[in-house]
Parts: sequence; structure tokens; C-alpha cells
Amino acid sequence: MPTYINRTIEDVNLSYRCSFCSGRYKSKSGVKNHMKRCDDNDEQGEELSNIMLYDNASAEDMIISQDVVLRLTTELIQNNELNNIQTLSPEEIREHIRQRIKNIMLTELGSDYYEECDVYLMYEFFFGLTEEDKNNRAKEAATRMRNKFFI
Repeated sequence: MPTYINRTIEDVNLSYRCSFCSGRYKSKSGVKNHMKRCDDNDEQGEELSNIMLYDNASAEDMIISQDVVLRLTTELIQNNELNNIQTLSPEEIREHIRQRIKNIMLTELGSDYYEECDVYLMYEFFFGLTEEDKNNRAKEAATRMRNKFFI
């Protein structure tokens, strides 16, 4: 059974990453300015909302997704929500996090786009990882990817 780790806002890494070069920036405006001129951006000068990067998600969508994850992490710290569900399995907790992210993205973007790695990183932030978690996480990720591409 997972063990919840009490976190504070100070524990949150408040940074945004460039979707092109993975550089880290302290603010949303900082990463936006960088991404428009990033050497790895083949479409420099184009609006970020018009640069499609993944699965119908634009560079702008990816920034919004990062913002959602940071805000949700802060909210989960403040309301202690994950502490209340720590009796669930790790997979059920990750599904809860996944659904929270999807619902916010649907409301804000009209899309349920999210990055799967964010679900795992949020779980790890609040619960850490045991050896069993690492093994189950790898199996779960492989199953999700197989279902996404082959079913």
C-alpha cells in the first residue's frame, strides 16, 4: 500500500520546460519567449498555438499542460486529497491523478491532452517509489502504450 508523503508548496519545482530543447524556465512567459526563438524550433516565428507537436497538441497546449500540472500539484498539497485515497492501489491513485489532469485540460483546452509522464511524476512526488512500484509502473506503462497503439 502506498504511503503518502506530506509536501509543502516549497517542495514543488516551479519551472516550465521547453518542448523543443527541454531547457527549464522559471515562468510561463519565459518559456514562451524562449520557445519562439529556440534553436530546436523548426518553425521559428510561427505562433506557438500553430505549431503542432504531438497528437494534435500544439506547443502552446504543452505549456498549458505544464501549468495545469503545477497548479494541480499545489491544489493537491493544499487540500490533502491524495492522503485521503492512499488506501487505493498505486494504479488507482495514478488513474485518479490522470482523470484530474484530463478534466482540467478538457475544461481549459477542450481537449483531454496530457503527458503520461506527468502522472507518474506526480505520483512519485506524493508517494515515492518502492521497487514494486518501479516494476508495476513499467508494466502499467507498457500496457497503456500497447493499448494506445494497437487497440
